[in-house]
This record gives sequence, structure tokens and C-alpha cells, in this order.
Amino acid sequence: MFREIFRRKKKEPDHSFKLIYETFYSHVYKTAFFITKDYHSTQDIVQETFIKVFKNLDKLEDGSKMKAWISTITTRTAIDFIRKQRKGNEFETEDFDTLILNVSEHASTVEEEVEKYIFSEMIRSEIQKLSPEYRSVLYFKYIEDLKDQEIANVLGLNVPTVKTRIHRAKNQLKKKLHTKSFVDGEL
Repeated sequence: MFREIFRRKKKEPDHSFKLIYETFYSHVYKTAFFITKDYHSTQDIVQETFIKVFKNLDKLEDGSKMKAWISTITTRTAIDFIRKQRKGNEFETEDFDTLILNVSEHASTVEEEVEKYIFSEMIRSEIQKLSPEYRSVLYFKYIEDLKDQEIANVLGLNVPTVKTRIHRAKNQLKKKLHTKSFVDGEL
């Protein structure tokens, strides 16, 4: 389908752009919102992403890699946006509402459900405190369920860098959660 877009983009550029926008809007929005956790920022990032996509569409050589290419643009635009916001006013994003944890559906007691919920919220809170680089690899690894090679392609990194970021992010989470559990007495 995207090869057809490439052939038609010179003849019917408006139709091609509309098709790309309609096809990838929800993916771009979801990715940007996961990173920023702010509705207004996400709207700005979506707009900026599609501007970049349309300006640079001629640079994409393989139409079959369009989704990965657009994901890379979205992720980098969102991370840049957060960096700019933090430099200007120490912008803090909200909780990771879209983080899905594997919590058992059939807990035997109400207390277990409450404990799992508290632990899930604690994890969300701590993930939110990670740098955008770590949050983005966790997003692609555990929410989008991408393999390390696919994450590397999307983010324009090499596989060992992706593995290192995932490892470091998990270690930071473990340390924070371990410290928090002893300080707060929650575990």
C-alpha cells in the first residue's frame, strides 16, 4: 500500500498525505501521549511529527519501513519537546496511565488486589521519574512489545545501546522501588 503512495505522491500529493495521516494518526498520538502524558503537548507533537513526515517523505527510500520511520520521528520529537519544556519551566509529566502491568485477574483476597494496585501505582510513579530515553525504550519493549532490534531501528540506535538502556532503566526502577518499600514500609 505504501509503495503505491510513493508512486502517487508526485501526481496526487494531497491524497498521499491524507492517507498517511489517517493511517498513522492513532499510532503517532498513542506514542507521543505515552511519552509526554499531556494532552496539549501530545497535540503539538502530533502536528510537528506530521509536518516533519511530509517535509521529509522524499528521503524515505523504502515504503515498507514507513511505520518505523514515523515512530522514530514521533519518539524523537516527543523527547525533544520534553527537553525544551524542562529547560524552560521544569515541566513534569503525569503518571503512566497507559502502563499495563500483568496483575492477576483472580486475586484470592481484597487485600491482595489492593496491594497489587498500590504496587502498580508505585511502579508507574517511578517510571515517570525516569529520563525520556529510558521511558521510550520501556514503552517500546513492554507496551508496543517490540524486539530489541525493532526498538533499535525505531530509535536509530544500535542493539547493544537498547539493551543497555533497558537494563539500566530496570535497575533504576529496582533501586527506587527497593528504597521506597523500606522507607514507606509498603512492601
